[in-house]
Amino acid sequence: MANIKKYRKKDGTTAYMFNAYLGMDPLTGKKKRTTRRGFKTKKEGNIALSKLLVEVDELGLRHNEQITFQEVFEEWFKQHRTEVKPTTVYALESKFRRILPLFGPYKMKDISCSRCQKAINTWAQELKTFNDYKVQANQVFRYAMKMDIIKRNPMDYVTLPKLKHEMEYNAEIEKKKYYYTREELRSFLEAIQEDNMALLCFGFSPIQERGRGNCTHFIGLTWTSTIRRSA
Repeated sequence: MANIKKYRKKDGTTAYMFNAYLGMDPLTGKKKRTTRRGFKTKKEGNIALSKLLVEVDELGLRHNEQITFQEVFEEWFKQHRTEVKPTTVYALESKFRRILPLFGPYKMKDISCSRCQKAINTWAQELKTFNDYKVQANQVFRYAMKMDIIKRNPMDYVTLPKLKHEMEYNAEIEKKKYYYTREELRSFLEAIQEDNMALLCFGFSPIQERGRGNCTHFIGLTWTSTIRRSA
């Protein structure tokens, strides 16, 4: 029987793994082994190993290349629902009613980064909480990796789109941000004249033409310079 081994993950935390011999593959005639990792405790690894060996003994070798997202989801959800509250189960069932139509029928090995990105983009157009759907779908992919069904997680390579309201340009806000009103400009100039401060300005054309001054342009000239410039 395979031994449960401790190993260190990239983030420095400790986890457990095993490499088990499952028998001869009747299709290829070759020895079949599997490696599974990511178990939090040695006990959890032993339970997973025992369950795997029982399944192989009762059902024969499972050919991972044929397993669909739907099948992995059902296997993962059967276990996961025992670890969370009923309200969480209900919320997950609701989310996967939107996730499964996009991934369910496809073999895990055939689900590409591109397909995952298209799913994320679709959810982003329909939902403000689209990242929640990415997180839940990702749990199934992570479980598939843990069970040695896939070698890499395609969901790790997606880019989260920005929401539309985050990208909108508010011209009115920008105008208020960079320009003084006529009253603000008058007060500003009076204060500078009284204190003989440096007037931060490149030129007065904004004032002459529009009666407004761009705050970012008030750099470099003294009050006397502005008088000569405007004369």
